[in-house]
Amino acid sequence: MRVATRRMRAAMRMFLDVLPARSAHLLEEVGWLAGELGVVRDLDVQLVQIAQWQAETEHEIGRVSQSWRAHSSSPR
Repeated sequence: MRVATRRMRAAMRMFLDVLPARSAHLLEEVGWLAGELGVVRDLDVQLVQIAQWQAETEHEIGRVSQSWRAHSSSPR
């Protein structure tokens, strides 16, 4: 939807001279919608990044835990 609003705004700007006068208001509204969709997209990107960090952290914790168990169970 973000791409669609961006393309719609670009097309409206290109043809603004031949569109009805009320189209300028619609252009503002589509701009507002694009901004809101951008906020949602930013949140989606952040959630994906957090999931990746969580997976990496869990992997690292598992690796360190195995290393610690191997070290602590070895004869001294």
